Amino acid sequence: MARWAASPGRQHHHHRGLLDTSGRENGDGGNINITASGLLTLNGALLSTAGVNVAATTQAGNNAGAISVSGNGITSVAAATITANGGAGLGTNQAGGNAGPW
Repeated sequence: MARWAASPGRQHHHHRGLLDTSGRENGDGGNINITASGLLTLNGALLSTAGVNVAATTQAGNNAGAISVSGNGITSVAAATITANGGAGLGTNQAGGNAGPW
């Protein structure tokens, strides 16, 4: 899980990079929780996708992590790319993984 919180004394914080908690082979994606107060500008990407199933196995798809942005007085979530995709099942009658909630 990636946790990020703006410091209490700051009124404005920018995020321009990539936060990526995607799963590896056979793994679920991790959660991303952002807590802030005041003006928050997200110009980067938040990514938590499921890992790919290993070939020659039969299994359900892996799950993406949850992505949340919360706090008092958040006034902007601009130009961010937010992705949380579940993985495909591998083999006959295997369910796909869940997309993460946003």
